[in-house]
Amino acid sequence: MHNPPLNQCIYCGAKPGDVAWVPKDKMTRALLLEDFGREHIVPEGLNGHEVLGKASCPKCESITSDFERVIMRDSAWALRSTIGHKSGVKLPDTAAFGYLPIYNVPAIFSGQVEHNPTFGLLPIQARREDLRQMKKKATEIRPSTFTLDKSAWFRFIAKIAHGLAVKRWGLGGFLPLLPPTILGEREDHWNYVGGCPEGLEGEGVHVIQSYGIHIHAFDQISKEGAEFALVKIRLFSNAKGLPTYQAVAGLLPGYDPLILHEMYARGFHVPAA
Repeated sequence: MHNPPLNQCIYCGAKPGDVAWVPKDKMTRALLLEDFGREHIVPEGLNGHEVLGKASCPKCESITSDFERVIMRDSAWALRSTIGHKSGVKLPDTAAFGYLPIYNVPAIFSGQVEHNPTFGLLPIQARREDLRQMKKKATEIRPSTFTLDKSAWFRFIAKIAHGLAVKRWGLGGFLPLLPPTILGEREDHWNYVGGCPEGLEGEGVHVIQSYGIHIHAFDQISKEGAEFALVKIRLFSNAKGLPTYQAVAGLLPGYDPLILHEMYARGFHVPAA
């Protein structure tokens, strides 16, 4: 589903006319409207259909493509092969396993910054019979190391959550907290991104939407005297036993600016209001 063009980068805020680095030209110049690319909220390689038009500048598009490529070509290969995916013709050695991370809840929920959180692994095996039924044409099977890039997964979930929040609340409808994680400017990903033990259900859930085989829920939670925008994500909801993730996407209007100072004092990164 294509949405109206935003004509602004949802990650760094760049607009046409702003001067920025353009990787393909290997130079810094004024951005043109045609420089801005469309953004799949869930990657097309995971059957993502929801698209934000003119929503990513060249520099941010290059950054997000790099870590999404890590997920698509390695960590998520087994899952894509078993459940089915839209794009790509190379699939992994189906005798191998892949993994999905299982995280603690975001640290912001406890109000205490975590520095070295623990996380678990859920093994996923790509089954050869599913692979053969999925593709009508011959498929090349390639080996895969099936490594789990912890940082890439945090950034991957943060990117999906941020895109969904932009669609749900609109640009300017919330103060975003996730772009520094998405762009690799911060390493404390777990402060705003983590697991969701209760699943999509829970008190305060406002909207549950299905995007093909993926389901997402939007919450507004009260914390520290402010309302936060919360996004819950369950990828491949047609498979049983897979984890649900959640990300605190930002602060909703009406918050006291002092909360930013309080969050910063406790070690949480906060944007300029």
